[in-house]
Amino acid sequence: MIATVVSPPGQLAARHLSEFTGRAPLLVDCPDPGLAETLDARDGAQPALTLHRDRTLWRGFRDAGLETSFCATVEPPDTRRDGALVFLPKGRELTAMTLAMVAGALSRSATVWLVGANTAGIRSADADLERWIGPVTRIETARHCALLEARHTVAAVAARPLAGYAVRFPIGAPGRALTAVSLPGVFSHGAVDDGTRLLLSTLSPGLTGRILDFGCGCGLLGAAIQTASPEAVLTHLDASALALEATRLTLAENGLPADRIVASDGLDEAEGPFEFIVSNPPFHTGTETDRGIAERFVKAAPG
Repeated sequence: MIATVVSPPGQLAARHLSEFTGRAPLLVDCPDPGLAETLDARDGAQPALTLHRDRTLWRGFRDAGLETSFCATVEPPDTRRDGALVFLPKGRELTAMTLAMVAGALSRSATVWLVGANTAGIRSADADLERWIGPVTRIETARHCALLEARHTVAAVAARPLAGYAVRFPIGAPGRALTAVSLPGVFSHGAVDDGTRLLLSTLSPGLTGRILDFGCGCGLLGAAIQTASPEAVLTHLDASALALEATRLTLAENGLPADRIVASDGLDEAEGPFEFIVSNPPFHTGTETDRGIAERFVKAAPG
């Protein structure tokens, strides 16, 4: 039984799947297991190569018994795909990075669909889709969303490593000059946000024991704590594959250990107990506001 497609962008795409010519597609950041099942059920279709950068979305697919990869990049497969259905991420820089990576995994003349909500920026996504893929057709606009189509006709460009998209900026932690390294799509990309700045100014020096940085982002809180408290054992946890990669880059940039970086959309994967938990908790899943993450964290932390 195919699951119901519930997200408005997914519903919009589902209405037109009979027109989608990609028989061996990439499916990037899809929130709807039912849409993947419908894609795979088409006559003559090969299973979609499904990629997720958000652990919550990844878990939804795994719970539905579907194959998916949790990863920060879109690596070219052994055989280039002849189609892609991409769910628009929030942020122009992340959109451009995503489409550039997708382009490198496609065969020439592949069909690319980009679907997303107005609040995620789909109204202005035509230019990025045309730049990286080819001329754009707007298939439909409905439910505060739009579905765009392009043919992969743009000449291929050399693959750019993930670190090539990184932005470096000073952390401003007391006691030592540190540098944070962030990537598009990571919280407060390219700058220290006000909440994290407040935490940095109030953390006591000399913390010891096992410390968890929950929702680590680019790892700047953990890097500051590890620098001030070299004997502490830091675990860095986040639900975003891009955040985890940024944390690795930040720790490497500052010569700090990176052996405890954990992918989890809650505390389930954290190997406690911890003497301290620090967090500027996330309030979004993908492009949607989600206070449930912080609420579950507060309830689960005492255990």
